[in-house]
Amino acid sequence: MKTVLLVAASGVLGVLGLFSFGLLKKKVGAFVESISSVVVASGIPPFRIQLDPNLAAEWRDEALVNAATEDFESAGYAKIGDFDIREMKGVRLRAMWNQKDGTWLALYEDPGSGVWVDAFQEFVDGTSVTISTVSRTAMDRPMHSKLFHVDSPLGESGTAQKVHDRLVHESIGLEPTRFEPEEFAGVYAKIYAEEMDWRIARGGITRGEIEAIALRSEGEPPSESQIQLIREMWRGQIARFIDDEVRNKWLAECDLSALEWDQIQHRIRVVHEFHEAEDLIDLLAWAMVEADPDKDADYDEQAACEGSRETLRPCFETSNRQAFLRAQIFLPEKHQYEKLGSTEDPWPADVWVAPEPTE
Repeated sequence: MKTVLLVAASGVLGVLGLFSFGLLKKKVGAFVESISSVVVASGIPPFRIQLDPNLAAEWRDEALVNAATEDFESAGYAKIGDFDIREMKGVRLRAMWNQKDGTWLALYEDPGSGVWVDAFQEFVDGTSVTISTVSRTAMDRPMHSKLFHVDSPLGESGTAQKVHDRLVHESIGLEPTRFEPEEFAGVYAKIYAEEMDWRIARGGITRGEIEAIALRSEGEPPSESQIQLIREMWRGQIARFIDDEVRNKWLAECDLSALEWDQIQHRIRVVHEFHEAEDLIDLLAWAMVEADPDKDADYDEQAACEGSRETLRPCFETSNRQAFLRAQIFLPEKHQYEKLGSTEDPWPADVWVAPEPTE
């Protein structure tokens, strides 16, 4: 299950490839934003996924998939079903389980990475073990989630038994979490979300991971600008994901009517610690410029905005949430944001609404 994050490693290589063609020599904000969707689609993994049953799945390498399936059936596994991962275009998954030992496996096929298997087991203490047929991804692992590799060709007779025996061995002394085959899709999505939350909490992909992926695949270290761009894209995706999660959670718990929400939704601003402080500073600096009563024909908005940024930066030397609150004193009262509420679980954040625009 854990090696589905091969897509993350391939995304790093995708950005490095764009650099090699000279497409990312300039780190221009608008351009970075314009290519983000492309790179996300090919490499920055979604932070939540859903499995959609596919009753008529077609496999690119059907012979290998069938051979691997038969090999695992000989090791005591039974097919649960085939699924598409909704958020990962082209990635297909076959779920199987071994009822006797309570172990599970996901057989994947991805257009860029081929076919591989993860056999896994979750335990009641919150830890897990995964045995994979894929080579190491260079991605870091959570301490609670162990990953081992079996160097044996998938589809070759006996590989399945090697994978299963290693999984059983690594599970000795641990109490497995039991669930039924029909629960597979939900459990899989939950386990995936838990790992992605771990990656979010550490700020996304790390410098060390980017360097390891590049060295393993390209044979040379990435440049500082490459590292910064890749990490910036991850951080941006994380911030937008948490914005959406907090907004949806708050909306579900508040008592706003549909009409009231419709009137303010375009003015909602979620503030949390995963935002880049400079983005929040920029937002408030332009609000200060708009509210400046001394504007005239000679008013230099860019210079005024930079001055406002310098005024605001000391506020943001600590928490974004505290800073955003303190910064309101620099805005005239009618231009201040109004705090509507907060969430603490799973993402600590504040929900603000901007003032209605003035003519």
